[in-house]
Amino acid sequence: MLAGFTSTLAQAGGPPFQVHTLPQRLSKLTLVGTYTIYFAILNVIKIVPYVALGQFSTEGLATSSLLFPLAIASNFLGIWLIRRTPTEVFYKITYGLVFLISLELIRSGTMELLR
Repeated sequence: MLAGFTSTLAQAGGPPFQVHTLPQRLSKLTLVGTYTIYFAILNVIKIVPYVALGQFSTEGLATSSLLFPLAIASNFLGIWLIRRTPTEVFYKITYGLVFLISLELIRSGTMELLR
């Protein structure tokens, strides 16, 4: 629930979700698949409220269209990397990235409060 809330308000749902799922020590592909399905569904749910709030523009959609091939290629690269990374290394990298992302979210939130 916290991941959905922070994802909707600040596009920052990843760290709360991973804090909940990482300690479960799921297999790499199960963890990544769960993460992907959860946020895909969450983002589909957010479309209607975002449209109602006027968050979509033709310029933004054009940019998204141009970047779409890069997104597809990045997904295939990610799948390739996950399959080749040993489980222990995968979890160390994931915990490290969650820590760095959390620090950045704290930093950017603090800077906003100080403005």
